[in-house]
Amino acid sequence: MEGEWAGARRDLAQRLEARQARKDLRQVLAMLPSPRDFARLPLAISEMARRDGVRVPALSYTLEKSSDGLATKAFLHGAVTGSYQDLRRFIYHLEAPDGLLLFIEDLSVGRSPAARAGKKDKGVTVTLRLVTYVREEGRAGRALRASLK
Repeated sequence: MEGEWAGARRDLAQRLEARQARKDLRQVLAMLPSPRDFARLPLAISEMARRDGVRVPALSYTLEKSSDGLATKAFLHGAVTGSYQDLRRFIYHLEAPDGLLLFIEDLSVGRSPAARAGKKDKGVTVTLRLVTYVREEGRAGRALRASLK
């Protein structure tokens, strides 16, 4: 009888852990941008750069599908040029967006092209590689999210 009781307690504990894991996964998936929201992200980053006084001439992205069907990994790359203070503020805003999981995966710093040409430009160029995940909106993604409920 004690063995059955201990087994039932283990089963209950596993079920409670699984329920909490599903809840946590739903919260993380809800934080991820949808494909429609992701399409607006490069423009939002460019607008944030403009507000912070830095220039983003081009921002490109690549997508990497995952095998689990939950999310797609998205890489955004581009060079940002401006003064050190403005770039610092821009990077701070990138790292602290409201509710968006956006990570700086790689960052390299160099002098701006004008400064390299010998002009009196104190600009700095930062090459960024940003990473986020995009929620899957296809049939498989919807089915998987439904199974988490």
